[in-house]
Amino acid sequence: MSDAYYVRGLIRAKRDNFRKAVADFTAAFNIDPGATPALAERAEAYSQLSQFPLAVADYSELIKQDPRNAELYHRRGIARAIMQDFDAAIADYTEAIRLQPEFEEAYYNRGVAHAHTNAYKSVNFQEPAPWGDQSHWRATIADLSVAIAYRPDRADSYRYRGFAHNGVARTRRQSPI
Repeated sequence: MSDAYYVRGLIRAKRDNFRKAVADFTAAFNIDPGATPALAERAEAYSQLSQFPLAVADYSELIKQDPRNAELYHRRGIARAIMQDFDAAIADYTEAIRLQPEFEEAYYNRGVAHAHTNAYKSVNFQEPAPWGDQSHWRATIADLSVAIAYRPDRADSYRYRGFAHNGVARTRRQSPI
């Protein structure tokens, strides 16, 4: 019975009907609490609906059941970063990297989260903070350098790393003496 709800949820999600997909994944999970694929799909559907606190809750439950799954930490980190909880996102990306050391996307996202934590109030880098902590800038540079080594064709990695180099220079100039 839970399989029917799960499959229908997948179909609805594929058709971008995420509200109904959430209802189906919830029904599948309620019928069979061991149906972790339904919970994982519901977390993704919540993310698609911009209901990030609910996605984080589902990813946290999944992590309890499978604490060695790097992808779960990564996905929860993405949701937390979108919610601007950058410190928690960084912790999730760090755990994903610990579990899977060659996880390029986790390096990239952790570097971007460090950049957002430190220097800017807005996601589009339009409002620079007065000055920041060089350790976050240096962490951004380090993570994005690793990401670039894995995927040298990803232009955003270079862009964010450039912002970080600028941030290091800016914080040197603006640091109190």
